[in-house]
Amino acid sequence: MTTEPVYPEVAANGDLVVPVRPPEARLSVAVADYDGLVTGQRVVVLQPSEWVFDLRAISEPYKDERGRVVVDVATEVDYYRDGLCAPSTVINAAIVFVERPRRDA
Repeated sequence: MTTEPVYPEVAANGDLVVPVRPPEARLSVAVADYDGLVTGQRVVVLQPSEWVFDLRAISEPYKDERGRVVVDVATEVDYYRDGLCAPSTVINAAIVFVERPRRDA
């Protein structure tokens, strides 16, 4: 598990309960360009009119029979229920993005 430190700001009146800054925004990286392992990572898929969230990659990128780089993607519900055996969809890796890539990626 990777953790990120939280630095709460001290309230002017000395209250112990203070608002905490949200985590830093990260730029998503296309699976086709990502240099880390993607299996199990949260991913976002670009569709013609919307972004599809709450998905997990359940394979590493590979070439399909037509020579395209693709990745198998499942819903998070299926992923948490069935793991890497979850029902999946094969999607072109150019439109699948790792949602929270490592900072050094």
